[in-house]
Amino acid sequence: MQQDIIKEALENICDYHPLVSRKLKLAIDQLEKSDETEELQQTGLLVRDAWIEFAQKLWVDRGSDEEVDIGANDVKAMLRAVIRDDEIFKLSYSVFKLALKIQHDRNVFGGIARWCVFMTALSMEMLLNLLRKQGELSKSKYYKCPMCGSIKLSRVTKGVIDFDGSPIPMEYIECKKCGWNIEETGLTSPPFE
Repeated sequence: MQQDIIKEALENICDYHPLVSRKLKLAIDQLEKSDETEELQQTGLLVRDAWIEFAQKLWVDRGSDEEVDIGANDVKAMLRAVIRDDEIFKLSYSVFKLALKIQHDRNVFGGIARWCVFMTALSMEMLLNLLRKQGELSKSKYYKCPMCGSIKLSRVTKGVIDFDGSPIPMEYIECKKCGWNIEETGLTSPPFE
């Protein structure tokens, strides 16, 4: 039963962010074969990286405030910007902090690492369900610029001239750092009536 719950959480995470799901699966595989402290520390590293990727996508998908300047690895600030409920924020961030502790702890043992991986999967699934319920997740497939890797993306609406000369608003994802942009399929606004 416990494995079914984790498997379901990983599937839900995979639907939102396949890379994060793969990192968590790698962490579980690492746990199963870990005999040495360094191997358990590697599990913490995988979980930490999964949290960074997950927080970046959540932050960008929520349509973050253009004036907010959050570092690309600042999981605490990204989660705080995304999660309104203090208790849910504290729970999620504490699991991330545990991953950091595991990554650097020379005395870590398997039970703590296992708990961290499982709680990460469950916390991420909880956040996804909560934000979906609140209607706060977009369908954007971009959360990092494919050209420069920046997470400073914004949605820009530009008028594109139709064949009859009338403007049609089109929504684009644009990188504020390097200027890369692309029209997002599914985000195109309907033409003017």
